Amino acid sequence: MALIVEDGSGVTDADSYVTLAYADAYILAMGYTTPDWSALTDAQKESCILRAMSFIEALNYKGTKADQDYSLEWPRVGVIDRNGYALDNDFIPEQLKKALVECAFREQTLGTLQGDLDGASNIKSLKAGSLALEYFEGRIENDPVFQIIDGLLKGLVDDWTTVVRT
Repeated sequence: MALIVEDGSGVTDADSYVTLAYADAYILAMGYTTPDWSALTDAQKESCILRAMSFIEALNYKGTKADQDYSLEWPRVGVIDRNGYALDNDFIPEQLKKALVECAFREQTLGTLQGDLDGASNIKSLKAGSLALEYFEGRIENDPVFQIIDGLLKGLVDDWTTVVRT
């Protein structure tokens, strides 16, 4: 199965913002060696990218999709980046592509960016008498924060919140 890459023109049935070659080159350029991305088959790498796309596509981006019929969230109109520049509506931002590959690499490393939540992992306190249950607000303290992904997506996402693995 080959990735169908959105190039900014509204590619029908697109399922990725990057090619496998782009992901391979980015990971090599960043010097990521553990775990060994190059040891994966192309199919395994594509699966990591597709799972990372599920994560990337769930974010709340600035602006609106350039066309409601596009299969992905980008290209978009009305997006002003963090430096105040308007992004073209036939454009996939480079930082979005990089963030996708960072997510794919972490997907390979951690196994999932969007793990299923179990209610017990967010319980702050539990009482037996009169049964009281208190939950933590927001993320759980031990969740890793992906600072590089946060930095890459800053300016593209509305109401920015820290990207964490749940």
